[in-house]
Amino acid sequence: MSGEGPFTRALSAVLAPPLRVVGAAGLAVMALVTLADILGRAALRLPVPGVVEIVELALACSTFAGIALAFLRGEHVTVDLLERAPPVLRRLLDALVAAAVVALLALLVWLMRHDVADAAEFGDATAVLGLPVAWALLAVVAGFAASALALVARGADALLSLARG
Repeated sequence: MSGEGPFTRALSAVLAPPLRVVGAAGLAVMALVTLADILGRAALRLPVPGVVEIVELALACSTFAGIALAFLRGEHVTVDLLERAPPVLRRLLDALVAAAVVALLALLVWLMRHDVADAAEFGDATAVLGLPVAWALLAVVAGFAASALALVARGADALLSLARG
């Protein structure tokens, strides 16, 4: 969608800071744990136990925070098949696409809530370090929810722009 309207700006003020922190923290954890593992193996022949598990969990957190940020900022990959279409038609299509993707994201949130609850209830944990998996699943669900909210805001902005002409 083009531009950032009042709904997206308001939501960005609330969601963007924590999404940036989660995304950056996940990347930092991945980089530092990988560096420690490489140095430990090379210098001391001592790998970091569970490095793959730590990186996987951090990757889940940073990926879905980053996806939500991309939706919030309108920086996700798009294909403009109708670049010569009138602006009104493009804004209408933006709103329709946003509605379809919001429906899909809402379905994913609804379906994954069971996975998060089951992982927490049964104490699902990683094999080597025993880290709880529910937190990473919760980060994925939160990323889906934040993405859906971002698209609702962008869709509302597109409809507002359409109404204003």
